[in-house]
Amino acid sequence: MPITQPIDFNAMVNKPTTLGGYGITDASQLSIGQTWQNVTASRALGTNYTNTTGKPILVAVRGVSPAGSTAGVNLVVSGISLPYSSAISSNPTITVAVVPNGETYSCNANGCTLGAWAELR
Repeated sequence: MPITQPIDFNAMVNKPTTLGGYGITDASQLSIGQTWQNVTASRALGTNYTNTTGKPILVAVRGVSPAGSTAGVNLVVSGISLPYSSAISSNPTITVAVVPNGETYSCNANGCTLGAWAELR
């Protein structure tokens, strides 16, 4: 039966104290106490990494394609290849993803080189 009256949060017994169970638990921690880190020097394309920070992180990778070619990068999180980002000519291509705590992530390139890799952690 659908709820027809507004719910009075103050009158609820056993109120939720976190966002757990509502599908956005991890999002409640993203960016709190975190800063952007340039991790380019410690990252390589095609290498698996694991988020062990205790919080979700945001990963942003920029690939650079050679002049006159179509190339791009894509992130793989927990074995799932995310939508591919590509660019034509020497324009950079950027892809971004949230990586939940404890999950693996990597970045693959198709015809381009790693320009920069940053993580909000």
